[in-house]
Amino acid sequence: MEAPLKWFRGLLADATATIGSAYFLLPVANADGGAPIEQYRERVYAYELYHQLRKRWPDCPFSLEAARSTSADIRSSAGSTSTMRSPIYWSMFLATWVATLAVIEIKPIKPEPPVGEHEAFWRDLLKLIAFRNIGYEAAFMLVSGEPIDRMIDCGAELRKAESPIDHIELWHHGAPGEPARPLA
Repeated sequence: MEAPLKWFRGLLADATATIGSAYFLLPVANADGGAPIEQYRERVYAYELYHQLRKRWPDCPFSLEAARSTSADIRSSAGSTSTMRSPIYWSMFLATWVATLAVIEIKPIKPEPPVGEHEAFWRDLLKLIAFRNIGYEAAFMLVSGEPIDRMIDCGAELRKAESPIDHIELWHHGAPGEPARPLA
């Protein structure tokens, strides 16, 4: 399965390189009435990434949401019985591929860490691990924005805790017009 994954990694890098600033940081109304505030909007970014991937692979049947029948399997595999927010991900099925190829979790990074950022990152990693546990070949955490150091530090902490995140590929998309790259 490595050849399709290698190809998909190239496709992902190419698609992210074409995501413009209009999809990266969006102006949001300021509650105080001042100038709009630029914020990362995960879903807008995700739909543009989906569009760019579809342009490069038009015959692939991408899916944007988890099938309802697998939601319980994913929650169970992640060790959660509560309702989990569905990640934005794409599953790719081709007749010649036995299993689902990839799942992508998109994580925008804000300049100032919001309350609970570490816990949210951990929950997202657990979801990706759950997708791997039910047969996905690869799981990607695509972090967009700056600064990336908090996510790298969080990943290092989780590795020390011997969590199975070694099977998760952490990618960084730092700025519009640049390709996302895997982090070592």
